[in-house]
Amino acid sequence: MNQRHPAGGDAAPAVSMPKKTARGGGAGEPAGPTPKPAESTPKKGRVQGGRRSAAGLLAKLGLHGPDDLVLHLPLRYEDETRLVPMASLVHGASAQIQGTVTRAEVTRGRRMLQVWVSDGTDELQLRFLHFYPSQLVQLQPGRLIRAFGELRVSLFAREMVHPRYRVVSEDTPLPDRLTPIYPTVAGLGQGTLRREIDRALAECRWQDTLPTTLLLRLLGEDVHAMPAVPATPPAPSPAGAPLAMSRASARRGASGAPATAHAGTAVPGRGASEGGPYGVSPMVRRLLASLPSLPDALREIHHPPPGTDLQALLERETPACQRVILEELVAQQLSLKRARALRAGQRGEPLRDRGGEQKLLATLPFALTGAQERVRNEIAADLARPQPMNRLLQGDVGSGKTVIAALAAMVAVGSGRQATLMAPTEILARQHYERLQPWLEPLGVRVGWLAGSLSAGAKRQIRQAVAAGEVDVLIGTHALIEDSVVFPRLALAIVDEQHRFGVAQRLALRGERPETALPVTGDAGGQGIAVSGPGTHARNQGTTAGDQRIAAGGQGIAAGTTVGTPDAGSAQGAGQTILPHQLMMTATPIPRTLAMTFYADLDVSVIDELPPGRQPVTTKLIADGRREQVVENVGRWVADGKQAYWVCPLVEESEALDLQNAIDTQAQLAEALPQVRTGLVHGRMSASDKDAVMTAFKAGDIDLLVATTVIEVGVDVPNASLMVIEHAERFGLSQLHQLRGRVGRGTAQSLCVLLYRHPPGQIARERLATMRATQDGFEIARRDLELRGPGELLGARQSGAMLLRFADLGRDAPLVDVAHALADRLLADAPEVVDAHLDRWLRRRERYLDA
Repeated sequence: MNQRHPAGGDAAPAVSMPKKTARGGGAGEPAGPTPKPAESTPKKGRVQGGRRSAAGLLAKLGLHGPDDLVLHLPLRYEDETRLVPMASLVHGASAQIQGTVTRAEVTRGRRMLQVWVSDGTDELQLRFLHFYPSQLVQLQPGRLIRAFGELRVSLFAREMVHPRYRVVSEDTPLPDRLTPIYPTVAGLGQGTLRREIDRALAECRWQDTLPTTLLLRLLGEDVHAMPAVPATPPAPSPAGAPLAMSRASARRGASGAPATAHAGTAVPGRGASEGGPYGVSPMVRRLLASLPSLPDALREIHHPPPGTDLQALLERETPACQRVILEELVAQQLSLKRARALRAGQRGEPLRDRGGEQKLLATLPFALTGAQERVRNEIAADLARPQPMNRLLQGDVGSGKTVIAALAAMVAVGSGRQATLMAPTEILARQHYERLQPWLEPLGVRVGWLAGSLSAGAKRQIRQAVAAGEVDVLIGTHALIEDSVVFPRLALAIVDEQHRFGVAQRLALRGERPETALPVTGDAGGQGIAVSGPGTHARNQGTTAGDQRIAAGGQGIAAGTTVGTPDAGSAQGAGQTILPHQLMMTATPIPRTLAMTFYADLDVSVIDELPPGRQPVTTKLIADGRREQVVENVGRWVADGKQAYWVCPLVEESEALDLQNAIDTQAQLAEALPQVRTGLVHGRMSASDKDAVMTAFKAGDIDLLVATTVIEVGVDVPNASLMVIEHAERFGLSQLHQLRGRVGRGTAQSLCVLLYRHPPGQIARERLATMRATQDGFEIARRDLELRGPGELLGARQSGAMLLRFADLGRDAPLVDVAHALADRLLADAPEVVDAHLDRWLRRRERYLDA
């Protein structure tokens, strides 16, 4: 049987089916949410009285025990507290009706069950496309039933399709509270989920880690002067709770705009003149005093009492919701502050010799911009400290991040240590190698690079060279963390285009480096390492088929014994853990990084100016109906001696997606523009084929390069000044910004054309408008945050809902400020509360903050 389960905010009511077992939650299921006390507490990992299959389905939702169930909050509610006359029903609205069955029959042809019910005001048809034979017996004429569903009005009938229903009597009471609808998975009915959550609520014996008296004391308030906490928090006014924000303003603020922009709330710490020793406004103080306890708040959210403002509840603006949000934000702030404090106590290798940096600067054929000078000094200051650097370098494409990476590497090499640079693609890794090699090799620096073309013998030879310390700077892709490579003196790890790597991969690259570590076993068939430099083997050709796997946990780069004698200024020492400094580079910070920046957990350097002569890229939005005109303009562009890209979202034709594919597009463009030399590059090509095409394009032997997003990073062709992106509405902001960055790398005026299918959806329209409006990477990431949501700070997901399941960075910005102040006071004055609070909310996942 196909039963629908809500998975989104506005999903249709769940269809109720007759149950084969008592766990099904189908017809006959109690409509009210009254919890039934359980006889004993379920064991963690298993649901009391449930089948193993039910426990497995709950586990898919991350619900492994009572604590998880209590925090699994409804995504919406259905009002089953009242009956709506059938004559008053409106098309598209969901409502509960009660009536007598007048007729029931199974149709011929496509079998379906049709039931007619009447309440005296009108008649309604209930239609079941899937049904059990027992339902026909259950729904006999004369039976009184109560049904909840969405009314559909057609030319022939007024009907509800697959409503949830139950057989009742005239004296069957209505529920006195709204019915919660929870996020679920296929096979796990709402009835089952409600029963397990209600059981967990009935057994919940949580103690408040943040009682109101503690909150006010920590903020320096006179508890006795505050209003008493009401037994039942009052429902908010129609205008919303004290800290309510409209959806529009929440979207505008979601990027981390200053919280002071929200009227009526001051930033804690700004001064006593704004309402208290931590700048807490009277509005916030009143809110804190009116918050219910956490257990009471959770019970109210799961089962809202009569008179609750449903809209305020859905917007998370009621005092109960504010309590849950504040608790979660405090946990998040505590974790960030403790992670930073922990990092300050970690040991890194202080790199203080800047002689190699100065040598490189003296040989460069160009002068650094003011922004580059500022950034290199910020990085050098971090490297000189005995704590590991964790810095994000942001600069638009072409702003000169690579030379900054080279200068940082020279500080490490000049200090007698090794550096490594990890890039997401072999094209980009090779480009870095080809750019850094002529800069560094004349200075006596041995530069290595990662290549899948090396033979097994060459890999063994180079691994031995790396382990022997004969490689100073190693450049590569994922194989840096996947192969068994031992770095005896690794002190700096650089990650380029860090948004292309998962959190787990960046953690592996920055893995702990005990002074007597053993080699980490990785994929023996993966990519190898070639070393180029004085007295080293240059290149070996060959092929391998490595099984690339993401390193997990502590698996990653291993380090051997550091050569040297420990001294007072060194982090060396037997048994001590040394972490390499980490420099992450990106042209478009991903939402996760932006969220981290908003909370100041990452140190950020920004290259906010382009080298002299660089021109901004003009961006135009053109509907696909004008595609032929665009093709003609590409021909004229190339005829002027310029080169161009044409990017497609797919390699080959897809039955599932009606999108333009690269292979067909290349053929079409070659036919339409016979005078233009076209080329094709995509991810399914071998590395050697891709290199051959890219080499021809760089040499000017190809005028128009048709490509997929394989060129998103790592392509630097100054003469390429036109970028056409097909189906631009299908790309994310980060991808669009990266693709646009492939042009505008020379002195000529460049153009980016975003071809989109008309009409685009709302989110796609906002993305395209953003691309036309700005070229600033942080602004693009800010708007991307609004559209995608922040990545999970304490887990490996890059976007979507982060661990902050209930709080919203924009809507709840005033509470973020309160949580920030509370976290400071908790760490200083109530450390015994911190562990209990973090364990309840974060489940020991703080290690991901190090990525």
